[in-house]
Amino acid sequence: MTKKIKVLYVEDEQDIRETIVEILTDEGFEVIPAANGKEAVEIFLDNKPDIVVSDIMMPGVSGYDLLKIIRENKNISNNNIPFIFLSALGEKQDLIK
Repeated sequence: MTKKIKVLYVEDEQDIRETIVEILTDEGFEVIPAANGKEAVEIFLDNKPDIVVSDIMMPGVSGYDLLKIIRENKNISNNNIPFIFLSALGEKQDLIK
């Protein structure tokens, strides 16, 4: 039996979060949802995901803030895991960032 890839999915919009969780689950991933960046940090520490898929624009802790918190914490053994940002931001400077 193959180990499922564990995805931490972070999205503050409930409808979008539920839809993406369902799609990823149907594709065979183990998905752990988080409703915001602050919640995602706690879930990340407790669950050690293989990848993070996150919205960027969220109240409080944004997707960029979440990435920074995880990358800069040397006490997190998997602080270099891949991040994928899903966002409605489409301006050139957003894509470059």
